[in-house]
Amino acid sequence: MSNERGRPLGPELLEQVVDTLDDVVYVHRSDGELVYWNDRAVERFGSRDRDPDVRSFVTGTDEQVVCDAIEQTLAEGHATAEVEMEAADGTRVEMAFSATRLDANGETYVCGVGHDITDQRRRERELERYETAIEAVPSGVILVGPGGTMLTVNETWAEMVGHDPDMLEGEPFDRLVDTGLVDTSILDAYESTLRDLLSNDNDVTDYFDVRAIPPNDDEEHVYRTHLGLVPSDGAFRGAAAVVRDVTAEVTRREELQEKSQRLEEFASAVSHDLRSPLAVAKGYLDLARETGESAEFDRVEDALDRIEDRVEDVLALTRTGELSREPVDIGTVARDAWQIVDPTGGRLVVDDSDTLDADPGQLRRLFENLFHNADTHAFGDGEGTVRIETTADGFVVSDDGCGLPNDASPFEHGWTTDAGGTGYGLAIVERIAESHGWSVTATESDEGGARFEITT
Repeated sequence: MSNERGRPLGPELLEQVVDTLDDVVYVHRSDGELVYWNDRAVERFGSRDRDPDVRSFVTGTDEQVVCDAIEQTLAEGHATAEVEMEAADGTRVEMAFSATRLDANGETYVCGVGHDITDQRRRERELERYETAIEAVPSGVILVGPGGTMLTVNETWAEMVGHDPDMLEGEPFDRLVDTGLVDTSILDAYESTLRDLLSNDNDVTDYFDVRAIPPNDDEEHVYRTHLGLVPSDGAFRGAAAVVRDVTAEVTRREELQEKSQRLEEFASAVSHDLRSPLAVAKGYLDLARETGESAEFDRVEDALDRIEDRVEDVLALTRTGELSREPVDIGTVARDAWQIVDPTGGRLVVDDSDTLDADPGQLRRLFENLFHNADTHAFGDGEGTVRIETTADGFVVSDDGCGLPNDASPFEHGWTTDAGGTGYGLAIVERIAESHGWSVTATESDEGGARFEITT
């Protein structure tokens, strides 16, 4: 070795230089006998008075690794090896060695340098366990760096966006939006939640739900993303997200909420609508006791019949969510409903018909209520016609009666223009339509009557 002026360094200075290195430096003969090792080697693995055979520093299978490396160095001039060794303090350390053959003064030596890779290997094992763990998680996992680059992506999340994880890692997250792999709403929600986390010292995690249609699918999904900041010393180091498809859970919750709402409507309706006929029945019973007239009992029976009608309507209103769909003919179901209602003074005309995927019982109930409405408000004591016709996106039920008032709210619970009506007939029609995923609107027919358009 030479200094900057080109003069060789003396042996003592050269040894001082080698002893200042953080790595282990050693020289041994071809038979494995150590002839030199620097201060770092002594510090790590014991005094120079210990067994000088280089193989004594390792045990088990690693002893054979050392033997193979010596043979390779002597044969090929160079070799590398990684072994586990016992340090002077009894701990185990992992070392990476690079050895070279040296021929000098008629003898062959092996000189090498060893570097402590214990921490490096520990981090690698931790990373491997981490990667194994995130791949085992049944949710999507993504780690985004401070600059918005996707550092780690597991298979589950990659499948959610319809891409290969190797092609996602290292790419900016917002590029997924530009290429259409991720809906804009997801990026907006991510940035908004991230801002909230960064502005709140107390919260380190938060979540948000987004609705989006994933690639290779035509159904909307609901994704719940739990977002957390990467632990740091105060500077923003990135964010980790766990994404779970909660579509089934949200759908179930919405169904339960809808059923709960129907139960509340049922309770409210029973409480409100039965109070009046019960009062009427009680009043006529008291009158019957006083007068002994049998006619009063007829009025009580009428009041009880009215109660029964209201109970049936309210029960129908709460049960419309339970569907059993099958292909049905619109005209056939309408004629069956007409026979059940049997309106006085009216006739049914089915201009045309079509097949519809529906619950036959619920569809018949829909027609029954529309026919009851026509019988009550359109026909009266005279003649009237109810007409069924199909349209490009559904079907229509219309009549030639007096029509609906301008300020009518026909689908509102309890709305009616008939003093004897319950006000639930058309509300049931709307609920049945909605339970099928349809919509219904009320307008005026060409004849000036009511026209109900069901869009399927």
